[in-house]
Amino acid sequence: MSGAGSGEVVRTLLVVAVSIGVLLVVVDLVAAPPPSDSPVPVASSPPAAEPLDGADTGFAWCPVTSDSREDARLRIAAVDDEPSDVTVVSHDAGSAEEVAELVVPASSWRSVDVPTDLPVEVRWGDAPVQVTWEPPEDEPAGGYACADAPASTQYLPGLSTAGGSSSTVHLYNPFGTDAVADVRFVTRGGPEVRVGGEGVVVPAGEAEAIEVDELVPDEEELAATVEVEGGRLLAAADRVEEVSRPAEELEELDELDDLDDAGTLEEELDLDPDDLEGVELEEPEPDAGAEELSSDLVREGPQGRALLPATSERLTTAYLAYASVTEEREAWLEVHNPGERSAAVDVRVSNPGAEGAIGETSIPPETTVRIDLTDRSDGDAFGVTVESVNDVGIVASGFTARSHGDRRAFAGEALGGDASRDWRVGAPQGVAEDGALAVYNPGPAPASLTVDGGPGTPEAWEEQTLAAGDHRLYELDALPAPVPVRVSADEPVVAGHRSVQRDHGEHEDEGLVVGLSAPRRAWEPPAPGLTSRRDPSLLPLETLEP
Repeated sequence: MSGAGSGEVVRTLLVVAVSIGVLLVVVDLVAAPPPSDSPVPVASSPPAAEPLDGADTGFAWCPVTSDSREDARLRIAAVDDEPSDVTVVSHDAGSAEEVAELVVPASSWRSVDVPTDLPVEVRWGDAPVQVTWEPPEDEPAGGYACADAPASTQYLPGLSTAGGSSSTVHLYNPFGTDAVADVRFVTRGGPEVRVGGEGVVVPAGEAEAIEVDELVPDEEELAATVEVEGGRLLAAADRVEEVSRPAEELEELDELDDLDDAGTLEEELDLDPDDLEGVELEEPEPDAGAEELSSDLVREGPQGRALLPATSERLTTAYLAYASVTEEREAWLEVHNPGERSAAVDVRVSNPGAEGAIGETSIPPETTVRIDLTDRSDGDAFGVTVESVNDVGIVASGFTARSHGDRRAFAGEALGGDASRDWRVGAPQGVAEDGALAVYNPGPAPASLTVDGGPGTPEAWEEQTLAAGDHRLYELDALPAPVPVRVSADEPVVAGHRSVQRDHGEHEDEGLVVGLSAPRRAWEPPAPGLTSRRDPSLLPLETLEP
């Protein structure tokens, strides 16, 4: 080969080598992870997951926290016929610490006390579990179902900041990357853009609480949407009712007026003034630290705390298994339309009463409305179907207030979109009275169903027929023990549970307790051939030494 030819070959090889080197550098720059101090990524898609030897595994996340000094409680129910290995983790200041490790027997449940002021995570293996977060016993509230997956958009209908009410949105990030979210609010009148709800940063392994009444005060009908702009997180809300009104507006204070008109205490009590001669009455001193109450304000209205999980799914049909309207109870829905078109919503109840069906309600885009359920059913307890007849997706919550003397209790829950042939309903919570399981058949065909509460279940609960559109209650005190209850039917039905709980503390308050239920799709294992995977971006455990 000539010198010229050799030089040409060398130059060609150099060009190829340089091209390859440039290509490798570009590929490396594209594939390289961002530096540790890089800003929060905008993309919210999850990273690749690591195979876990084909075992069934999953998670549940509980974002709600409380200021109570008492511990909260997790109720963990194994909803399959196999035991489940469970690890409970709390998150604080960016670290994950193990709270408990346990085995939940098949078709049974266990409770675990957890810190009230920290969000918690449940990691399960071998068999799925249903996880309920229950507030401390000194709070008149029911539990709520912990979330099983993050989502880029999450909806929270049923908030309120009017008449002394307050609402809080809880954001929880158990992952290893900071998250950023916009929290937007809508009322009956439309969107409410407020400073303080946009660009909320939730650091890795931490939680943030947004006090809604500080951003959107004095709104009775209110809903929130959480848009995750970077990273991933989970959302939930709680709504507290504590209503005070001027005393002169309350008919119950007529007795006080009569007492005042009497002029003297001895006349009202029919006492002989001679019996009081020489007796000096002293004004008692108030307890140290006692709150000063206004004489012209009296608490009146629903008092309690409703815990509301977020939903990421807009529904065209939603169900409420258990509503109740009596002389002591009232019930209502709060329906949010997050879409861009008006939703034509039809509300139907089991055993419709004299008022009949509510009919279609038009809900404009980006608004939320309250729908009263009074006088809609002939039954004291009934099921509810909410259908968007023009296929515009909606989200909804259902609420009940129960009067007891001059006090009222309050509870709420999110409406689900499932009618299923197989349900698991959590065991009654706390010290409960009037506990009942509700089964509602929203379909056009009668359903044959069996309610199974384990050994000791009444024989009458087996192979019963529930007519189309009908509703039935099963009193849970007929069971020998509070255990998870299974509902099996040959047609899709809706199941739920609510109890009335008395706090045996100082004030003897009444509180409504909402029991959680799960349709079969909530615990079905992965399809054959699919491998369960663990998310590598979850914070590693820092196990506490005993």
